Amino acid sequence: MHISYYKNVQCIKLPINRFFPYMFVYLYMIDNLMIDTGPKYFKYRLGQLWKERKIEKVAITHDHSDHCGTAKWMAKKYSVPIYTNKANTKRSFFKSIHAISEQYPELIECREHTFIPIFTPGHTRDHTCLYEPNEGWLFTGDLYVTPEPKVSLWSESLSKYITSLKTVLSLEFDTIFCAHQGVVKDGRQKLEEKLEYLELIQAEAVKLYEKGYSERVIAKKLFPKKARLERLSFGAFSSLHLVRQLIRAHNKQL
Repeated sequence: MHISYYKNVQCIKLPINRFFPYMFVYLYMIDNLMIDTGPKYFKYRLGQLWKERKIEKVAITHDHSDHCGTAKWMAKKYSVPIYTNKANTKRSFFKSIHAISEQYPELIECREHTFIPIFTPGHTRDHTCLYEPNEGWLFTGDLYVTPEPKVSLWSESLSKYITSLKTVLSLEFDTIFCAHQGVVKDGRQKLEEKLEYLELIQAEAVKLYEKGYSERVIAKKLFPKKARLERLSFGAFSSLHLVRQLIRAHNKQL
């Protein structure tokens, strides 16, 4: 666990897998709010920070275990509200978090800050960013991660992902707090770059698809080198999934 600060935001960096510390997740504590809770095996160390910060509410960006693995334990131990976006979660593989959570309110009022939940589906059905307009901050969960993704999950919706990027780019902010890259001071620019990249790579994928190339061949042409994340995730994230989603997103626009 590594702790750093950006202004009055406490940034907590944790390995997603304690035995293979190659991928990391960031949690954030500000005022009496915790944004994401991290994987469950860090619950006791996080509990100490929880008491020090006097956390009174928790916001979950989405229902993946590296973001909400400790939430159920914290809700039971500390009796605090856990906020999630409960929309479209009937088919979720992580029903337990929605079973014990409350629907996001329109505003989350903290001691010194007010956060506006922004529904940003794509990575998951329930994905939600948290916007602090007075500071120009956006807590992006997994909306950003990298400006040029080479892989995706099979379950992601790139059409919704692109729409969500356009949604947040209509807001006034500069700094983003990414769940896997930490604080990104030129966050708006990076999100703009990601949107431009996805639209560009989508056009290339569709052009090849319309020429008769298979999705697998297109993936090899666009991404000849296997991404590190594809290897580390044993194929759960893959370039083939990304190509399929890009083509599917294009077909939905027709």
